[in-house]
Amino acid sequence: MLRKRLFTAGVGLSLALVILYFYSTVALNIAVSLISVMIVYELLVATKYLKNTALSILAIAFSAFIPFFKESYLDRFGTLTIFFFVIALFVIMLIYHKTLRLEQVGLVFFIVTAVPAAMSSLIYLRGFNYGNDDSGLFFILLALGFAWIADAGGLFVGMLFGKHKLAPLISPKKTVEGLIGGFACNIIFSVIMWFVFNNVFLIYTTENPYSSVLIPLITLNLPVLIGLSIISTALSVLGDLIASIVKRQCAIKDFGSIMPGHGGILDRFDSVLLVAPFVYFSFSTGLLVHTVNL
Repeated sequence: MLRKRLFTAGVGLSLALVILYFYSTVALNIAVSLISVMIVYELLVATKYLKNTALSILAIAFSAFIPFFKESYLDRFGTLTIFFFVIALFVIMLIYHKTLRLEQVGLVFFIVTAVPAAMSSLIYLRGFNYGNDDSGLFFILLALGFAWIADAGGLFVGMLFGKHKLAPLISPKKTVEGLIGGFACNIIFSVIMWFVFNNVFLIYTTENPYSSVLIPLITLNLPVLIGLSIISTALSVLGDLIASIVKRQCAIKDFGSIMPGHGGILDRFDSVLLVAPFVYFSFSTGLLVHTVNL
């Protein structure tokens, strides 16, 4: 099982690297759109609401469109599209009022807005360039790393040292030791990424008239970055536990089988759905970045 997980992870990582190579193009939007559609599809199947064809087609089409909202050629149509989506939901509910319940429509609305919006945070992160066209890639990698390293660190540390169950009724394999391992791995990851940013992704200047030494224009706040990694680890575990609750309530083991050893797409991205928006909003505050005044 572990070998299968590692093989699938290797294939997935290879595909991710190809996509991230073109992160500054519409390729990232397309990739996020496809992932969002697959997650929405898996949730609709799990919750048994895919039986209504019209509602399912509308949900999948709208979730595919959201990752393109902020693009210049569609930005002005985003709000209008949401309005027509809500109208279409009401029309479908009117047509199928005998079999379609309000709570079903409400859940579909929540799924197709929350999931693509959360995944789109990866697209918005590329906008934090800070004078370096590639620094946006750094922030995308940071968000994905915080989510997946917490998961991987928790898995391996839990397998080696896990004795105390974290949430036995929700996810029996998760342990307190694994949780601590996830925190530790993400803290180490944050320190490494801090070093990488300050030495690879950063623009330097020699504009200081009193010195010929290269001076960094921007640096990352290491204590804040470590704090970010700790909160991201907690959010990663929370996202995983929420997904486990949904699977238990829907009486399924995994959300799919497209990724052998991992399950469905949501089984791999459940933590990203919380971590990516958190990282995006954290960078939006400006607390993580130091600007050097010459």
